[in-house]
Amino acid sequence: MIDYNTKNCIVCGKEAEVWSGHVHYKKALKGSTDKDMVTAGFCKEHEEILHKGFVSGREGLEDCEGCFGKWKKQDGLIIEEIK
Repeated sequence: MIDYNTKNCIVCGKEAEVWSGHVHYKKALKGSTDKDMVTAGFCKEHEEILHKGFVSGREGLEDCEGCFGKWKKQDGLIIEEIK
């Protein structure tokens, strides 16, 4: 199985330290169980947003729980194989 996470905080672009929710990647990701979802990363400064579930300028897709919208290049991408 392969795990996909943003490398950077989806709010400010600093290196992510905690992950929750997801963003949608522009194309399907090989080996991903959710095909187009990447776990959203947050820095410690923006960790409180996890409890709010909303990021200004990163509105989730309609009827998609835990969604922070679409993946952006500045989010970065970490691809990790889970054994």
